[in-house]
Amino acid sequence: MLRSRLRILALALSLLGGCQPLPQPFAEDAPPPGSPILTPRDGAGIWVAAVDGVPAPLGAGIAAAVAAALQESDVPAATQAANKASYKLLGTAEEEPRPGGAVAVTLRWELRDHDGATVGTRRQTLDAPLADWRAGKATLLAALAKAAAPPIADLLQDEGTTAAAADGPRLIVRPVRGAPGDGPRALARALRMVLKRQNVAVAETDKAADAGKTYTIDGSVAMAAAAEGKQKVRVTWALFDPEGAQIGQVSQENAVAAGSLDGAWGSVAYAVAEAAAGGILALLDRAKAAGTGS
Repeated sequence: MLRSRLRILALALSLLGGCQPLPQPFAEDAPPPGSPILTPRDGAGIWVAAVDGVPAPLGAGIAAAVAAALQESDVPAATQAANKASYKLLGTAEEEPRPGGAVAVTLRWELRDHDGATVGTRRQTLDAPLADWRAGKATLLAALAKAAAPPIADLLQDEGTTAAAADGPRLIVRPVRGAPGDGPRALARALRMVLKRQNVAVAETDKAADAGKTYTIDGSVAMAAAAEGKQKVRVTWALFDPEGAQIGQVSQENAVAAGSLDGAWGSVAYAVAEAAAGGILALLDRAKAAGTGS
């Protein structure tokens, strides 16, 4: 399902000049056919391995529940084969029997990047009836996964932030206007993460930003009415300099299955963000070179 939605959203990009008086390099900023900007890279989602230390069916069940919870947290995740850019989430469980037919479980999670380097670790504890735990009771695994997903997602969110230049410009990504489902939050979060992985300093809040160096990205989504089972969707990212003048914008559009974006965007948000990032960085680089906002 997610892979088919990703294929649907292999969006074409075009960079458009802003409405404000700006240096001429932005006026003809259209990528040539075959440009990397036009083609999303392999998604850097998380491949969740079966958890070690417990019977195989239970280990696989925990992995599936965590992958589902990560998707609900707007992080692309799966238990199937990884691609070359995937992160790997490894889990190990330790059981300690308790009186009254209970068990205390300690789960240790380790997130590794595509080179095998450890990005970070998390520890989780759980007390449960032993019979429910060993049977992989669905409600128990769902609760476990719901608790595990946010701290694991934070590891991925923080990856790549330390290399950003301390004296360079910062970006604020606003919630995306007009997006159905969880798109306003999911698209903004995905773009923040993708930009951080490109060593761009992203301010999480206005208070954390330096007003003299902070650029702003405003995103918007326009959905056409459904026709013959399809909807045309257009995503536009506008980049503004520290004085509030629009530098330019990156636009993406395609036809998708009607209603397919009304719920969780999941890995689709990352496909959109990865496809847009190159154009946004090009606009930012040219703005810096031209002295816009300095």
